[in-house]
Amino acid sequence: MRLIILALLALGSVGEPSYDLLWKPKNEQVLDYKVSLDIAVKEYRFVYNTDLHMKVLKVKDNGDYDLETSTKNTKIKMSGQDEMALDEEPEPTIEAYNAHGERLGEDEAEKEADQPDPVGRILGDVTAFSAPKEAVKQGDTWIRDLENDPKKEQDAAHIEYQLVGSDREAVKVRYKYREKRDLDAVTAEGMFRLRKDDFSVISCQTTVENFRWTPTLLAVRRSSA
Repeated sequence: MRLIILALLALGSVGEPSYDLLWKPKNEQVLDYKVSLDIAVKEYRFVYNTDLHMKVLKVKDNGDYDLETSTKNTKIKMSGQDEMALDEEPEPTIEAYNAHGERLGEDEAEKEADQPDPVGRILGDVTAFSAPKEAVKQGDTWIRDLENDPKKEQDAAHIEYQLVGSDREAVKVRYKYREKRDLDAVTAEGMFRLRKDDFSVISCQTTVENFRWTPTLLAVRRSSA
């Protein structure tokens, strides 16, 4: 009986797949990435949906890469109102990432801006996936800690990820984000879906609490759709 039990346990461990979840971009690769955010701002709620269009401009020998990102079909639904669309989509951004997918420095828009953009930085942190340092199986967790940056009005934050399952085309990663501040910390909980063939992101669906909004993000018009 003991041998039978050991054999069954061995079969179970062999059948459980592991994934490194690290996207390895290729030059000129193009990807589309859907983002859906349910955002709480004081007593209001906003549903923010957009399609991110990403193009890999250059992959360096060390694995670092430059990524151009633009948005389209951005729509916002405010509490008690019809869905609205942005008057104009933001200009595309070009950002540098290391081989592990972590952002390096500022994009050109941030360098030219007179004021820091903590709102955009939080949105970027909340919707950016960070792969584990080694392969993981279902149920495994890993973390990422973001440092405080007073110059950019960015609070330190802690993110915990967990591989929770897979389907025919994707693996699913649940995550929790929390700023490291005592009062009014921005928090988020959501799910990433990553393509099984290369672990690029298919979609991100997230609920954000205590978000700090700015008037410029409310420049919206009623959608014709």
